[in-house]
Amino acid sequence: MSFFGIAYIAFITIAGTLFFVHFRVWLNRRRDLDNLMFSLAALGAAFLGVLELLYFQTADLEDFILVMKLMHIPIFVLLVSITWFVWFYFGTGRLWMAQTITALWILGLVLNFLVGDNLTFLQTEGLREAETFSGEVFYIPFGKVNQLTLLVNLASLLFVVYVIDATLRLLRKGQKHRAYLVGFSLVFFILLAGTMAPLNDYGILETPSMISLPFIAILLAMSIQLTRDVMQMSLLSEEVINKEARWAKLLKEIKLLVVGVDVNGMVSFVNPHFLEITGYTIEEVCGKDWIRNFIPEHSQSKLQKSFPIPLNGDVPMHFENSILTKSGIELMIFWSNVRILDDEGKVKEVIAIGTDITDREEAFSKVLELKQQLEVEYLALKESFNEGDYSSSIVIKSDASKYTFQMAKEVAKVNTTVLLQGETGVGKGVYAKFIHEQSKREGQVFLQVNCAAIPFDLLESELFGYEIGAFTGASKQKKGRFEMADGGTLFLDEIGELPGALQAKLLRVLQSGEFERLGSEKTQKVDVRIIAATNRILLDEVNKGNFREDLYYRLNVFPITVPPLRKRKEDIAELMEYFTFQFQKKYGNNITGISKRSYELASKYNWPGNIRELQNVIERAVISCKGETLRIGVLDGSNMDLKNQPVPAGTDSVKLDDVERAHIVKILDQVDWRIHGSNGAAELLDINPSTLRSRIKKLGIQKKR
Repeated sequence: MSFFGIAYIAFITIAGTLFFVHFRVWLNRRRDLDNLMFSLAALGAAFLGVLELLYFQTADLEDFILVMKLMHIPIFVLLVSITWFVWFYFGTGRLWMAQTITALWILGLVLNFLVGDNLTFLQTEGLREAETFSGEVFYIPFGKVNQLTLLVNLASLLFVVYVIDATLRLLRKGQKHRAYLVGFSLVFFILLAGTMAPLNDYGILETPSMISLPFIAILLAMSIQLTRDVMQMSLLSEEVINKEARWAKLLKEIKLLVVGVDVNGMVSFVNPHFLEITGYTIEEVCGKDWIRNFIPEHSQSKLQKSFPIPLNGDVPMHFENSILTKSGIELMIFWSNVRILDDEGKVKEVIAIGTDITDREEAFSKVLELKQQLEVEYLALKESFNEGDYSSSIVIKSDASKYTFQMAKEVAKVNTTVLLQGETGVGKGVYAKFIHEQSKREGQVFLQVNCAAIPFDLLESELFGYEIGAFTGASKQKKGRFEMADGGTLFLDEIGELPGALQAKLLRVLQSGEFERLGSEKTQKVDVRIIAATNRILLDEVNKGNFREDLYYRLNVFPITVPPLRKRKEDIAELMEYFTFQFQKKYGNNITGISKRSYELASKYNWPGNIRELQNVIERAVISCKGETLRIGVLDGSNMDLKNQPVPAGTDSVKLDDVERAHIVKILDQVDWRIHGSNGAAELLDINPSTLRSRIKKLGIQKKR
């Protein structure tokens, strides 16, 4: 047998072996399409070797034309298979290029059988003999060249560009071994084969080109890398199997509840400890709907919101819920979830590992009940008394104070709603506390709520409470102020700031003593005395549509107007002495008296901030006092412009907003417009910083430049 015959038989054998081996690998691993493409490429190379051997040994022209026509079939299979091998194996090819190469080769193969003798020669005129270095004779065709072969050459060129591009992108991903062994060998041998084929077809190369030889080299390089990958995958698979075995043993032996649920919510696995705790058999659990069969009805809707079917990546990592045992007992379980993903990264199963916390929850419930009782007592103490003993003191030297005091004393004896009206800082809270202390509810809770200091979206839950799950973050039940004040008094300060939606709910409580917590349909019944306070003229707010008329008349059963300090100047001296005594104890000063000049300044000043402003002035004077005699600074409110001027004595026509605006501007100027912090405007005005900002915005106050 000739040298070239032996060589071709060896090449064909190698290609056939590679086809058989990798086709078997693909049969065992159907998802590895790169092995399928490689086996098809090896099959194409084997057939190309057979036809190439016939090609060089055929002396008959007609047989030669047929062999040339058939040779394009394995070449097509070979190149297209390698193209898609690069796509599946590298993962860096450009899809449009792979599709274009495939389309061009299909078109070329069709033209090979339709136009001329074959795709290479439009008309084959004859064969000429040539001799190899070993003396063997082979035949080379000549004739009229088929110009359509340029189409195939274009596909080959695009194929080279496609492989180079995919190899470079593979390098950039850091996979150097694949890029060097497979990518560059593909490029080198394809260029070699692409150069030899046309030189041989056109008679330029007077020796057998053996086009299948470079492809055999390509296949060997690809096979080495694929075999290496398969071996690594085999080792990894064995490691995964060992880990899964250890994991399965752990799940079976661990003294925790383990439940596997598929994407449709069906139980796929439970461990022995789960069966031991719940009393079920494995047949009674596996294949059943987890929520419908093993979760109490009252918890099903909440769980369905957290675990929408089919399951997706939004499954919570930790949660707790109750489950039903076979005997109908509810157990509270704390779960930790492990998501099992498929090859596409989608959830295919959730393994929930649970701890029985039933006993702990019962203990927590008792603790929570005691805690809520303590909260009521704590809030009652905290909100009933302001800092300092002066909070419950009422000075009644002036006629205006005596009249207001007498009204408060009379209404305290009866259980009716009281509406305290007056400017900011006149002491409405002091009167509310006094009414409670003089009433039959004296030994019960007194709670205060500033309706302007709490954001609107939180005020309803603060007043009426909420149930678990009423809104995002409601992880436990909370009692509202109405429940906490049951049997006592609830002081609603700044009632004019109450939102319209809550006005209707408050009206119902006033009428029937009934309400519902947020997220609950159960009606609560309370016995609470309401004392409301406002610095607004509520009747004007009713006319503007900002306040419900029916609620106004419910609150206005017994109105008391607390006079401003400018109308009760006889009380100023006594208030100054009272506040001085309180603050000198607080700060450790030794003050024995107040200067005559301080009394004069205080009596001439109109006090737009009322008693609260006087209190703040005395506190600042006590802090800065260096001797035994208290002296207050110059009160220059009379020098303000008309817009921010304090109300003159005896003037009743100035609007309440103007008075409030003047006082706020004055305090802001004193602290250089600082709202937060120690000695900030909010602290001096004794209001919440957010409330102060709201008032500044509403009154249109702006800092002068």
